Amino acid sequence: MLVIAGHNGAGKSTCYRVHYSDLLRPHIQEHIDPDAIEGEIRAAYEGQTHNLTIKDFSILAQKESNQLRLQYFENKIPFSFETVLSDEIGDKVGFMKKAVDSGYFVALIAVGLSSPCKSRCRVDLRVERGGHDVPTSKIFERYPRVIDNFRNAVGVVSLAIVVDNSDENQDDENGCYRPLSLHVGGKIVGTADYIPAWWR
Repeated sequence: MLVIAGHNGAGKSTCYRVHYSDLLRPHIQEHIDPDAIEGEIRAAYEGQTHNLTIKDFSILAQKESNQLRLQYFENKIPFSFETVLSDEIGDKVGFMKKAVDSGYFVALIAVGLSSPCKSRCRVDLRVERGGHDVPTSKIFERYPRVIDNFRNAVGVVSLAIVVDNSDENQDDENGCYRPLSLHVGGKIVGTADYIPAWWR
């Protein structure tokens, strides 16, 4: 199981599409991208009269993503999923631990940004390119929770790598995922020479 987690606008989907989708195709049968699911839901409602808000579409996509995640897990289907990892109760971290305890090899790629302002700017850029928006209040509320959940998750998964994608000079297509720390079996086994403030 591969989990790609990170702040809003951190580049989770790009990370998977550019760096891992081809590599993991022989090993991963299904990939869950909540943003793509939300886009499909929005498209289904396009041209129809409805009272759904940005929050409503997000909730619908999250529900479908969670259902798929549990379905694949229960049927022992090799899969990957993307998540902001911002929940307050540690549900996704608990799910990763449960998967490890059930025999899954769980790899986590945690993609962080240097600040909530950076996250806001990245989401704005995504919106300019036709992607979905996230309320600013949500971005700022989620930012510290994501990092807290990163710290909890690296201690329970089989393998974790934490990367920084804050570089403003990044290639638009590939991103600039700078490795910060490597964790195996819950223990840190390597760190970069320079660690940004958000991950110290």
